[in-house]
Amino acid sequence: MSGYKTQAAAEKELRQRVTYMEKHGRPHGDGPDRTTVAQAMQQHALKHLPSLKGADQEARRINKYLRAARLGTLALIPMSEVTDPNLLPKGACMGKYFAVYLKPYTSSRVIPQGLADHRKLLLTKTGGSDRQRAVIARMKMSQVNHDHLQDLVRALEAEKLAKATIVQEQALLRRLFNHARAKWHWPRPDTNPACKLKLAGELVMRKRVMTEEEQQRLDEALDYCMNDLIGPAVGLLTETAMRAEECLNTAKWGGVDWDNCILHLEDAKAGAREVPLSPKAIEILKSMGPSA
Repeated sequence: MSGYKTQAAAEKELRQRVTYMEKHGRPHGDGPDRTTVAQAMQQHALKHLPSLKGADQEARRINKYLRAARLGTLALIPMSEVTDPNLLPKGACMGKYFAVYLKPYTSSRVIPQGLADHRKLLLTKTGGSDRQRAVIARMKMSQVNHDHLQDLVRALEAEKLAKATIVQEQALLRRLFNHARAKWHWPRPDTNPACKLKLAGELVMRKRVMTEEEQQRLDEALDYCMNDLIGPAVGLLTETAMRAEECLNTAKWGGVDWDNCILHLEDAKAGAREVPLSPKAIEILKSMGPSA
Protein backbone atom coordinates (compact mmCIF):
# COMPACT_ATOMS: atom_id res chain seq x y z
CA MET A 1 0.00 0.00 0.00
CA SER A 2 1.37 3.40 -0.94
CA GLY A 3 0.22 6.94 -1.59
CA TYR A 4 -1.41 7.51 1.81
CA LYS A 5 -0.67 10.48 4.08
CA THR A 6 -0.18 8.35 7.20
CA GLN A 7 0.72 4.81 8.08
CA ALA A 8 -2.61 4.45 9.88
CA ALA A 9 -4.52 5.35 6.71
CA ALA A 10 -2.56 2.78 4.69
CA GLU A 11 -3.13 0.07 7.31
CA LYS A 12 -6.85 0.84 7.39
CA GLU A 13 -7.12 0.45 3.63
CA LEU A 14 -5.06 -2.73 3.82
CA ARG A 15 -7.42 -4.29 6.37
CA GLN A 16 -10.44 -3.39 4.23
CA ARG A 17 -8.92 -5.02 1.15
CA VAL A 18 -7.95 -8.18 3.02
CA THR A 19 -11.47 -8.44 4.46
CA TYR A 20 -12.97 -8.05 0.98
CA MET A 21 -10.69 -10.73 -0.48
CA GLU A 22 -11.48 -13.16 2.34
CA LYS A 23 -15.18 -12.70 1.62
CA HIS A 24 -15.21 -12.60 -2.19
CA GLY A 25 -12.02 -14.33 -3.28
CA ARG A 26 -8.79 -13.29 -4.90
CA PRO A 27 -9.10 -10.47 -7.47
CA HIS A 28 -8.65 -11.40 -11.12
CA GLY A 29 -5.52 -10.26 -12.94
CA ASP A 30 -3.77 -7.09 -11.85
CA GLY A 31 -6.83 -5.62 -10.16
CA PRO A 32 -8.56 -2.25 -10.66
CA ASP A 33 -5.56 -0.14 -9.56
CA ARG A 34 -3.28 -1.47 -12.30
CA THR A 35 -5.74 -2.17 -15.13
CA THR A 36 -7.01 0.56 -17.44
CA VAL A 37 -10.56 0.65 -18.75
CA ALA A 38 -9.34 -0.26 -22.24
CA GLN A 39 -7.32 -3.22 -20.92
CA ALA A 40 -10.31 -4.46 -18.94
CA MET A 41 -12.54 -4.12 -22.02
CA GLN A 42 -10.07 -6.09 -24.11
CA GLN A 43 -9.86 -8.93 -21.57
CA HIS A 44 -13.62 -9.07 -21.11
CA ALA A 45 -14.34 -8.97 -24.85
CA LEU A 46 -12.08 -11.92 -25.68
CA LYS A 47 -14.09 -14.12 -23.30
CA HIS A 48 -17.53 -12.61 -23.84
CA LEU A 49 -17.85 -11.86 -27.56
CA PRO A 50 -17.34 -15.37 -29.04
CA SER A 51 -20.74 -16.45 -27.66
CA LEU A 52 -22.59 -13.19 -28.39
CA LYS A 53 -24.76 -12.96 -31.51
CA GLY A 54 -24.35 -9.20 -31.78
CA ALA A 55 -20.60 -9.38 -31.24
CA ASP A 56 -19.73 -7.46 -34.41
CA GLN A 57 -21.59 -4.34 -33.23
CA GLU A 58 -20.21 -4.66 -29.71
CA ALA A 59 -16.67 -5.05 -31.07
CA ARG A 60 -16.96 -1.80 -33.04
CA ARG A 61 -17.92 0.07 -29.87
CA ILE A 62 -15.11 -1.50 -27.85
CA ASN A 63 -12.50 -0.86 -30.55
CA LYS A 64 -12.99 2.90 -30.15
CA TYR A 65 -11.62 2.59 -26.62
CA LEU A 66 -8.85 0.19 -27.65
CA ARG A 67 -7.60 2.45 -30.43
CA ALA A 68 -7.69 5.44 -28.07
CA ALA A 69 -5.41 3.52 -25.68
CA ARG A 70 -3.19 2.24 -28.52
CA LEU A 71 -4.07 -1.38 -27.81
CA GLY A 72 -4.69 -4.22 -30.22
CA THR A 73 -8.20 -4.13 -31.69
CA LEU A 74 -10.77 -6.91 -31.88
CA ALA A 75 -11.39 -8.88 -35.05
CA LEU A 76 -14.12 -11.48 -35.56
CA ILE A 77 -14.50 -14.54 -37.77
CA PRO A 78 -17.93 -16.24 -37.90
CA MET A 79 -17.65 -19.86 -36.78
CA SER A 80 -19.51 -20.87 -39.94
CA GLU A 81 -16.38 -19.79 -41.87
CA VAL A 82 -13.91 -21.62 -39.62
CA THR A 83 -12.92 -24.84 -41.39
CA ASP A 84 -9.77 -25.58 -39.40
CA PRO A 85 -9.30 -24.08 -35.91
CA ASN A 86 -5.55 -24.62 -36.24
CA LEU A 87 -5.44 -21.98 -38.96
CA LEU A 88 -6.91 -19.26 -36.75
CA PRO A 89 -4.60 -16.43 -35.60
CA LYS A 90 -2.60 -17.11 -32.45
CA GLY A 91 -4.55 -16.44 -29.27
CA ALA A 92 -7.97 -16.55 -30.92
CA CYS A 93 -10.87 -17.36 -28.59
CA MET A 94 -13.63 -19.53 -30.06
CA GLY A 95 -17.28 -19.61 -29.05
CA LYS A 96 -20.63 -20.59 -30.42
CA TYR A 97 -20.85 -17.80 -32.98
CA PHE A 98 -17.42 -16.23 -33.50
CA ALA A 99 -13.70 -16.68 -33.20
CA VAL A 100 -12.27 -13.48 -31.72
CA TYR A 101 -8.64 -12.40 -31.89
CA LEU A 102 -6.56 -9.22 -31.54
CA LYS A 103 -5.06 -7.29 -34.42
CA PRO A 104 -1.94 -5.21 -33.62
CA TYR A 105 -2.50 -1.50 -33.11
CA THR A 106 -1.65 0.72 -36.07
CA SER A 107 -1.18 4.48 -35.80
CA SER A 108 -3.35 5.22 -38.84
CA ARG A 109 -6.36 3.49 -40.34
CA VAL A 110 -6.50 2.84 -44.08
CA ILE A 111 -9.17 5.05 -45.65
CA PRO A 112 -10.57 3.92 -49.04
CA GLN A 113 -9.90 6.31 -51.89
CA GLY A 114 -12.63 8.93 -52.17
CA LEU A 115 -13.67 8.70 -48.51
CA ALA A 116 -10.91 10.86 -47.02
CA ASP A 117 -13.06 14.02 -46.93
CA HIS A 118 -15.98 12.12 -45.42
CA ARG A 119 -13.72 10.60 -42.76
CA LYS A 120 -12.27 14.03 -41.93
CA LEU A 121 -15.80 15.41 -41.47
CA LEU A 122 -16.70 12.53 -39.13
CA LEU A 123 -13.58 13.11 -37.05
CA THR A 124 -14.51 16.77 -36.67
CA LYS A 125 -18.07 15.91 -35.72
CA THR A 126 -17.11 13.32 -33.08
CA GLY A 127 -14.04 15.13 -31.73
CA GLY A 128 -15.61 15.89 -28.35
CA SER A 129 -16.68 12.35 -27.54
CA ASP A 130 -13.43 10.92 -28.93
CA ARG A 131 -11.43 13.05 -26.50
CA GLN A 132 -13.61 12.02 -23.55
CA ARG A 133 -13.42 8.38 -24.59
CA ALA A 134 -9.62 8.57 -24.86
CA VAL A 135 -9.36 9.95 -21.32
CA ILE A 136 -11.60 7.20 -19.93
CA ALA A 137 -9.83 4.45 -21.90
CA ARG A 138 -6.48 5.31 -20.29
CA MET A 139 -7.82 5.67 -16.74
CA LYS A 140 -7.40 2.91 -14.19
CA MET A 141 -10.68 1.15 -13.45
CA SER A 142 -10.54 2.27 -9.81
CA GLN A 143 -10.22 5.93 -10.85
CA VAL A 144 -13.36 6.16 -12.97
CA ASN A 145 -16.30 7.88 -11.36
CA HIS A 146 -19.81 8.94 -12.34
CA ASP A 147 -18.72 12.41 -13.48
CA HIS A 148 -16.22 11.04 -16.02
CA LEU A 149 -18.92 8.99 -17.75
CA GLN A 150 -21.50 11.76 -17.49
CA ASP A 151 -19.09 14.04 -19.38
CA LEU A 152 -18.91 11.41 -22.13
CA VAL A 153 -22.71 11.28 -22.34
CA ARG A 154 -22.88 15.08 -22.62
CA ALA A 155 -20.32 15.02 -25.44
CA LEU A 156 -22.33 12.37 -27.30
CA GLU A 157 -25.51 14.39 -26.88
CA ALA A 158 -23.75 17.53 -28.15
CA GLU A 159 -22.94 15.61 -31.33
CA LYS A 160 -26.67 14.97 -31.87
CA LEU A 161 -26.34 11.20 -31.69
CA ALA A 162 -29.52 9.15 -31.34
CA LYS A 163 -30.53 8.38 -27.78
CA ALA A 164 -30.42 4.66 -28.55
CA THR A 165 -26.75 4.96 -29.59
CA ILE A 166 -25.87 6.72 -26.34
CA VAL A 167 -27.76 4.13 -24.31
CA GLN A 168 -25.80 1.33 -26.01
CA GLU A 169 -22.48 2.95 -25.06
CA GLN A 170 -23.70 3.41 -21.50
CA ALA A 171 -24.75 -0.25 -21.41
CA LEU A 172 -21.29 -1.32 -22.62
CA LEU A 173 -19.62 0.48 -19.72
CA ARG A 174 -22.21 -0.67 -17.20
CA ARG A 175 -21.69 -4.33 -18.14
CA LEU A 176 -17.92 -3.95 -17.85
CA PHE A 177 -18.01 -2.54 -14.31
CA ASN A 178 -20.66 -5.05 -13.21
CA HIS A 179 -18.52 -7.91 -14.52
CA ALA A 180 -15.38 -6.56 -12.85
CA ARG A 181 -17.09 -6.48 -9.46
CA ALA A 182 -19.15 -9.69 -9.71
CA LYS A 183 -16.77 -12.00 -11.61
CA TRP A 184 -13.31 -10.48 -11.13
CA HIS A 185 -13.90 -9.56 -7.46
CA TRP A 186 -12.64 -6.01 -7.89
CA PRO A 187 -13.72 -3.87 -4.90
CA ARG A 188 -13.34 -0.51 -6.62
CA PRO A 189 -15.11 1.56 -7.73
CA ASP A 190 -17.50 1.11 -4.80
CA THR A 191 -20.51 1.63 -7.07
CA ASN A 192 -20.99 1.22 -10.81
CA PRO A 193 -20.14 4.65 -12.32
CA ALA A 194 -22.12 3.89 -15.48
CA CYS A 195 -25.43 3.62 -13.62
CA LYS A 196 -27.94 6.47 -13.34
CA LEU A 197 -26.34 8.62 -16.04
CA LYS A 198 -28.65 11.45 -17.06
CA LEU A 199 -29.85 11.70 -20.65
CA ALA A 200 -31.44 14.83 -22.06
CA GLY A 201 -34.96 13.93 -23.17
CA GLU A 202 -36.65 10.56 -23.42
CA LEU A 203 -35.61 7.55 -25.45
CA VAL A 204 -37.66 7.63 -28.65
CA MET A 205 -39.15 4.25 -29.48
CA ARG A 206 -39.12 3.27 -33.14
CA LYS A 207 -42.58 2.91 -34.68
CA ARG A 208 -42.91 2.89 -38.44
CA VAL A 209 -45.50 1.37 -40.74
CA MET A 210 -45.29 1.56 -44.53
CA THR A 211 -48.09 3.30 -46.38
CA GLU A 212 -49.91 1.52 -49.20
CA GLU A 213 -48.09 3.74 -51.71
CA GLU A 214 -44.72 2.81 -50.23
CA GLN A 215 -45.65 -0.88 -50.29
CA GLN A 216 -46.63 -0.60 -53.96
CA ARG A 217 -43.35 1.12 -54.83
CA LEU A 218 -41.40 -1.55 -52.96
CA ASP A 219 -43.25 -4.35 -54.76
CA GLU A 220 -42.52 -2.73 -58.13
CA ALA A 221 -38.83 -2.41 -57.27
CA LEU A 222 -38.66 -6.05 -56.20
CA ASP A 223 -39.95 -7.13 -59.61
CA TYR A 224 -36.73 -5.79 -61.16
CA CYS A 225 -34.35 -7.56 -58.75
CA MET A 226 -31.86 -9.81 -60.52
CA ASN A 227 -31.70 -12.04 -57.42
CA ASP A 228 -34.88 -14.15 -57.38
CA LEU A 229 -34.63 -14.68 -53.61
CA ILE A 230 -34.92 -11.01 -52.67
CA GLY A 231 -38.68 -10.86 -53.30
CA PRO A 232 -39.54 -13.97 -51.26
CA ALA A 233 -37.24 -12.87 -48.43
CA VAL A 234 -38.90 -9.45 -48.17
CA GLY A 235 -42.31 -11.12 -48.40
CA LEU A 236 -41.50 -13.44 -45.48
CA LEU A 237 -40.20 -10.52 -43.41
CA THR A 238 -43.42 -8.62 -44.08
CA GLU A 239 -45.73 -11.53 -43.30
CA THR A 240 -43.93 -12.90 -40.25
CA ALA A 241 -42.17 -9.87 -38.70
CA MET A 242 -39.04 -12.01 -38.34
CA ARG A 243 -35.69 -10.33 -37.96
CA ALA A 244 -33.65 -10.21 -41.16
CA GLU A 245 -30.98 -12.42 -39.58
CA GLU A 246 -33.60 -15.04 -38.68
CA CYS A 247 -35.03 -15.12 -42.18
CA LEU A 248 -31.68 -15.28 -43.98
CA ASN A 249 -29.43 -17.30 -41.68
CA THR A 250 -31.52 -19.08 -39.04
CA ALA A 251 -34.63 -20.39 -40.80
CA LYS A 252 -34.34 -23.90 -42.29
CA TRP A 253 -36.67 -26.01 -44.40
CA GLY A 254 -36.59 -28.69 -41.73
CA GLY A 255 -38.14 -26.23 -39.32
CA VAL A 256 -41.31 -25.68 -41.39
CA ASP A 257 -44.39 -27.38 -39.95
CA TRP A 258 -46.67 -27.32 -43.01
CA ASP A 259 -49.65 -28.87 -41.22
CA ASN A 260 -49.73 -26.39 -38.32
CA CYS A 261 -48.38 -23.42 -40.32
CA ILE A 262 -45.46 -22.80 -37.95
CA LEU A 263 -41.77 -22.17 -38.54
CA HIS A 264 -39.51 -23.48 -35.78
CA LEU A 265 -36.36 -21.38 -35.28
CA GLU A 266 -33.74 -23.36 -33.40
CA ASP A 267 -31.46 -20.44 -32.57
CA ALA A 268 -33.19 -17.04 -32.78
CA LYS A 269 -31.84 -13.90 -31.11
CA ALA A 270 -33.60 -14.65 -27.83
CA GLY A 271 -33.32 -18.43 -28.16
CA ALA A 272 -35.51 -21.01 -29.87
CA ARG A 273 -39.00 -19.82 -30.80
CA GLU A 274 -41.92 -20.54 -33.12
CA VAL A 275 -43.05 -18.16 -35.87
CA PRO A 276 -46.71 -18.37 -37.03
CA LEU A 277 -47.02 -18.53 -40.83
CA SER A 278 -49.85 -16.71 -42.53
CA PRO A 279 -51.48 -18.12 -45.70
CA LYS A 280 -49.40 -15.64 -47.72
CA ALA A 281 -46.18 -16.79 -45.98
CA ILE A 282 -47.06 -20.44 -46.73
CA GLU A 283 -47.69 -19.46 -50.37
CA ILE A 284 -44.28 -17.76 -50.57
CA LEU A 285 -42.50 -20.79 -49.11
CA LYS A 286 -44.26 -23.20 -51.48
CA SER A 287 -43.37 -21.03 -54.46
CA MET A 288 -39.70 -21.35 -53.49
CA GLY A 289 -39.84 -25.06 -52.64
CA PRO A 290 -37.45 -26.88 -50.30
CA SER A 291 -33.98 -26.94 -51.84
CA ALA A 292 -30.37 -27.40 -50.89
